[in-house]
Amino acid sequence: MYLIVPHESNYSGELAPNTKVSHWPFVIGRGDSAHLQLDLPGVWERHIALDQNENGEICISCTDQSEVWLNGKEVCQYGNLIPGDMVTMGPISWRLELAAPQLKKGRLTEWMVSLLIISAFMSEIWLIYRLLS
Repeated sequence: MYLIVPHESNYSGELAPNTKVSHWPFVIGRGDSAHLQLDLPGVWERHIALDQNENGEICISCTDQSEVWLNGKEVCQYGNLIPGDMVTMGPISWRLELAAPQLKKGRLTEWMVSLLIISAFMSEIWLIYRLLS
């Protein structure tokens, strides 16, 4: 899973919080059909679409009217993203990041496994002691 993380930019208003990219294609723009809606000057209805190709690479596509920069270089309709890339569109910039996997709550299991390992270790020490005496 990926995250869109807003970055400091020329925009003086409040930035959207981190947004999970949970499905493909993922559309960013001003329109109602956008998954991440940004009602900002310079942002088109469907400014950017993120998609994942068959190789698992993240692709960015935009229209001719959309002004999009990827790591400071202008994107002409299509480009590839990797985690850590900086995208600028309109007055804002954001970074694509890998989302940390959600950890399951397994404290009890963790303690039980630790106790089992400790008891096995203690049993070995006891056996060695018995054999040497």
